[in-house]
Amino acid sequence: MTTKSGYGVGALLIVTILLPDNIFAQETGTIRGELDHAIARRIPAAVYIEAFDATVFTEPAENPVMDQVNLTYTPHVLPVLVGSTIDFPNSDSTRHHVYTSRSSVCQFELGIYDAGVVKHVKCDETGVVMLLCNVHAEMRGFLVVSPTPYFATTDASGDFVIEGVPPGTYSLTFEHERLESKSLEVTVSGGEETLVTFGKLSRKRR
Repeated sequence: MTTKSGYGVGALLIVTILLPDNIFAQETGTIRGELDHAIARRIPAAVYIEAFDATVFTEPAENPVMDQVNLTYTPHVLPVLVGSTIDFPNSDSTRHHVYTSRSSVCQFELGIYDAGVVKHVKCDETGVVMLLCNVHAEMRGFLVVSPTPYFATTDASGDFVIEGVPPGTYSLTFEHERLESKSLEVTVSGGEETLVTFGKLSRKRR
C-alpha cells in the first residue's frame, strides 16, 4: 500500500528549508541626539561614529552628491564615507570653479565647468573638506569624510538620527564650521534607541 504521494508507508521524507542569509544577523540599534547650541539650529553639522575596528567598508551603491544650485553648495554639509566617489554636478545656469581650502584633508581643484556638467572626486582621507568657488566668492560648503558609514546631518532643530548601528560601544563625533568638535562615548543595543546630547559647546576661535 502506498500514500497518494507515492512514498511507501514509513518512508523518510526529507525537506530542505532555505533560510535568508541574514536570518541570524544581529539586530541593530539607533542613535538619536541633538547639538544643544543656538548656532547648531542655524547651521547644520555632521555627526558620525569613529573607526572602531579593522572593518573596511565598501563604497555606497550610489555616489553622494554635492550639487551647485542658485550659487549655493547643496547640501551645505555632506557627510560621506572615506573612499567614496563624490559627484559635483553644476545645476546652475552659470559656470563654477570648485576648489578646496588649504586646511582641507583632501585637496583638489575641478577647474571651471559649465552648467549641466558633472565632475567627480574620490577622497581617501578622513576629516573636513572646505569647498570654495573661484568664480563666486560667497559660495562655501563642507564635506565631512567619515571612517564609517554611520553618520547623519543635523536638522533645523540641531537634531540627528543614525540608524542601523550594530550593537557596541563607540566614539560619536560631530564636526561644525563654527563650533569646536566634540566626541561622546555611546553604547548601542540591538532593537533599542540610544539618546545623546552634545552640550556645553564652544565656538571656534577665528
